[in-house]
Amino acid sequence: MTATSCTTRRRVLGAAAGLTALGAAGCAQAGGPGESPLTGSTEKVTLEIWHWDAFFKDTMVSFGEGFTQRTPNATVNVLQLPLGDYYGTKLPAAIASDTAPAVVGVHPEYSHSTAAGGFYSDLGKYLNADKSFDKNDFFDVGLKAYSWKGRQYGIPHDSAFLHFYYNLELFQRQGIKTPLEYYKEGQWTWETYLDLANRLRRDTDGDGQPDQFGTNGENGLNWTRFTTFLWQNGADLFDAGYTRSTIASPAAQEAFTWLKETQRRAPTAQQAPTSSFNTGKIAFWHEWHVRGETYLKTLSYAFGVAPMVKGKQQAQIFHGGPAWAIVAAGKHPDASWQLIRHFTTKEAFQAQLQLWMMPARKSLDTDAFWATNKSLPPETRLAFQQAAKTGRATPRVAKFREMGQAINATVGKFMREESSVAAATQEAARELDRLLAEGGADPIK
Repeated sequence: MTATSCTTRRRVLGAAAGLTALGAAGCAQAGGPGESPLTGSTEKVTLEIWHWDAFFKDTMVSFGEGFTQRTPNATVNVLQLPLGDYYGTKLPAAIASDTAPAVVGVHPEYSHSTAAGGFYSDLGKYLNADKSFDKNDFFDVGLKAYSWKGRQYGIPHDSAFLHFYYNLELFQRQGIKTPLEYYKEGQWTWETYLDLANRLRRDTDGDGQPDQFGTNGENGLNWTRFTTFLWQNGADLFDAGYTRSTIASPAAQEAFTWLKETQRRAPTAQQAPTSSFNTGKIAFWHEWHVRGETYLKTLSYAFGVAPMVKGKQQAQIFHGGPAWAIVAAGKHPDASWQLIRHFTTKEAFQAQLQLWMMPARKSLDTDAFWATNKSLPPETRLAFQQAAKTGRATPRVAKFREMGQAINATVGKFMREESSVAAATQEAARELDRLLAEGGADPIK
């Protein structure tokens, strides 16, 4: 074990819940020569790479085989783990037992907390020394999403964003303009959203109860959903310097009130099983781009894509997608960097587009690139371009996941009509301020 990995092991053991009692046995043997680059080396290495998305595993295995063909002395093992186990137990335990993988996918919900906990290597030395790797080709918002306290710890392998899908056949059957048509007219707004939700809510079977709905509502408690609408209304979770939470501002309260209005027009819990987009009973819904690969392709009707709806301003989540990082406690860091390079080539992004994963490189926004996936609705590119232009990354706080849980517990009272929006958001602000003081932030623009 190297001195660096031993230090990282101590930091992670101190940061990971439930692992503080394990100690750092074995660190007395720290030391050893530095790692030489893999290129030209005769040393046989095995590089383990982890990710949570099951639909991505076969493509990752193919990438790994390509890396071995190019570099015969390297073997790549791909491990797919459920996200719930990934950070909670598996990765901290692997670091603690000196069996850490070489490279891991980093999920944005856990990114800054694990970076603050010392899980990942600083990639700065590779980015500075490897002149053939064009970091400027990556979207700025994506790179910044995986930096912490001046250290670049991740390289994005996707550009994750949310847009709208809609039931094209339902809109055509009822002679109503689609969200895409409204967008092209400059009218795809919060007001249009609620208007369509009202117009498309119908009783189609004559039993006196609505069974078709315009929307399934916006989740006012999930950070990937509500942050977009706070930003669109000129609000935010924190002030610019991350000195306090602003979730109780009038603009934030107004945004949460609008989110509640979308839920009032959505199916109830009892109606949802039969009135869903799967059954063709939802006209439009807000979802991740990769859902086209994971389940939308099984729908029995034609669907379309529209960019994000607009509030007082255009803004939305565009957090750089998941990223690749070198585990600081792992072995063969130089070889791991070469593996990350291989997994973020233009060819790799082209293969990922077949899974409806969006490019993280600016130079790939070309007609030729997008044409390689014939099943991708062409409007997806329009939605992607808007997201890249107006998107923002997740808040730069160490305890972001805990903050999401606090918002569920507090703002949830308003969403369940157990509290006023003012009281709920003020309680949320107190909790976010407490967590901000405990975990810290990295207030860069």
